[in-house]
Amino acid sequence: MSEQSQVRAFYSGKNFFITGGTGFVGLCLIEKILRTIPDVGKLYLLMRPKKGKDISDRLEEFPSNPVFEKLLETQSKDIFKKLVPVSGDVGQDELGFKPYGQKFINRKC
Repeated sequence: MSEQSQVRAFYSGKNFFITGGTGFVGLCLIEKILRTIPDVGKLYLLMRPKKGKDISDRLEEFPSNPVFEKLLETQSKDIFKKLVPVSGDVGQDELGFKPYGQKFINRKC
């Protein structure tokens, strides 16, 4: 089995959590994952509102980004349904996550 197919097989159906996915390198990473591992699970993207746009609006702009041109030659825009925005901010404590009822546990490592 080739190295590429071993990687593809390993990540098939797996989910990712990506920070920095709206930056240039992050967009390139997302494009590479979607193009080379089309049967990947969900890609959860930590995002924050920016310039008056909420995270879902920012996510809707992804398909029009030129970095995805090659991907869209072989895939439909439905591939972007694998992207799930998660509200947060790496510059805040606990990634800016909001407590969710009693399920939120504050643990220090």
